[in-house]
Order: sequence, then structure tokens, then C-alpha cells
Amino acid sequence: MSTSDLAIVIPAYKADFLAQALESIAQQTTRDFTVYVGDDASPHDLESICRPFADRFRLQFTRFERNAGQADLVAQWNRCLALSKEPWVWLFSDDDVMAPECVAAVLARIRADGGAFDLYHFDVTQIDASGAIILEPPAYADITPSLDFALARLYQRLDSFAPDYVFSRRALEDVGGFQRFPLAWCSDDATWIKLGRRSGIRAVRGPKVYWRNSGQNLTVYHAELAERKFLAANQFVGWLSEYLEAIPPRSGEPSARDLRRASMSWLSNQAEYSRISALRRLVSVNAWKLRFALWGK
Repeated sequence: MSTSDLAIVIPAYKADFLAQALESIAQQTTRDFTVYVGDDASPHDLESICRPFADRFRLQFTRFERNAGQADLVAQWNRCLALSKEPWVWLFSDDDVMAPECVAAVLARIRADGGAFDLYHFDVTQIDASGAIILEPPAYADITPSLDFALARLYQRLDSFAPDYVFSRRALEDVGGFQRFPLAWCSDDATWIKLGRRSGIRAVRGPKVYWRNSGQNLTVYHAELAERKFLAANQFVGWLSEYLEAIPPRSGEPSARDLRRASMSWLSNQAEYSRISALRRLVSVNAWKLRFALWGK
């Protein structure tokens, strides 16, 4: 592959771990990539953090004067993605780290597969703010069919973090881009379902991504965001049912009924996680149950 085939795109806002993220990129065993950092009008001086790395790998820093992420995180993803042109994209983060062999491993896997897959996944280790290991989530199968992934995610049998994926730019365009939900909550899962539908999610074995649970993550409970997360969860469940109607499961894939049943269990869990009031939860969940019952006839 040429040196312009992989874009590592970092939608950046936080400063605390950005240097560590960039240092992990600088430690890659190959330089067959370009890094694009999109500063989402951060109050921190991210450019000064990035500047020393410009001599160590190809780096393009762009500061956006208007913050997009707080209102529409997918819009921030999209404008950062638009900075790049490479056919393969790694939407990384400003606080996670990658093992030194990650780029070489995924490019070798893409080359060996010869265009058979649109979506690749690294195994993940969870770390805390200090870099200590918290958890080793289960590894993915060599190939995880898209709807198997959806069912496993709904039943919370698989972890997924967004920076652990590399995807085809063309394929993303073909499926209509990132699925948009409030706070981008569930946007990554929905997008991976779409991108993996052709041939599944291909595992990249060996080097890992280290996902940092620093307490600053969107996945951590924040009371002020709870309602927006629950709204996104409702929208994701509705989107999935409509997606299954538009592109029904094939033979051997989980059935639409099984996925909808799993969606109800997951949505109830999301309500509990978001600490939504009992009345709000009852109205929302029962409304979806009625909708599913009608679809199931």
C-alpha cells in the first residue's frame, strides 16, 4: 500500500492525554499514514501539543473556530474526516493509545484481504487515567457478521469503543455516512452495523488499542446528559427496526424479531443506566413495545 492509503483522524478537544495519543502514533513501526487533528474550538492550546510531532510523522493540524461537538458530535467527526482524502480511515481519539504495530498490522490485513472487507477491528484493553489496565474485554471472532455484532452489543456481550475500528471511506459514503444520534450516542454502533453488512467485521490480530476510561469519557454517567443519551437510545432502537425492514436479515443471520426483542431489553437497561424517571421510562419503553408488536405481525 502507498503512504497515502491510511488517514488517522483525531477529532480533538481534551488536552490531558493528547500527547500520549500522539506519542503512540509516533511509535508506529511504519509511517504509511497521515494524521489529521481537528481542534473543536478547544479552550486548550492543542496546537502546541501537536507541533513537536510534526517532525516525527505527517501531521496536519486544523483549528475550527466554532465548536461543533457539544451540539452535534457527528458533525465534528464529519468535518474532521473531510480534512483527509485517504481510502482507509482510522477515527482515533484524543486520549487513547495504540500499540506500536497497529498500523502495520491493519495495513497488512487489508492488503491480504484484497478488498473483501470494509471494516476492521482491533482487540482492546481498557486502561485508567494513569495507564493501568482495568479490563481485557473479550476478543472478536476472526469475522463477526454485522447482525451478530448487533445482537451481541444489545445483550452487552461485546464491547465496542469507536477508536478500535478502521474503515473504508468509499464504503462509509455508500451507506450514507455516520448515523446521526444526539451526542453521537450509538452512532458508532449503527455505523458499524451498516459498514459490516457486506462481509462482516474483520479482526486484526496481535497489537491492541488501549481505550482510556479517564472519567472524562462520554460513556461515564453525567446527569446533565442523561436525557439526551436516552433520546439517542430510543432513536437507535427505532433506526435498527427500520434498517431491518429496509434490508431484512439473510439466512443464517439473527432474525428481525430476535433483534427487536434484544432491543427492548437493551433500551430498558439504557433507561436504568441513564437514571430516567420511572414514568418517562414506562412511556418510552411501552411505546416501543407496541410498535414492535405491530411490526411483528
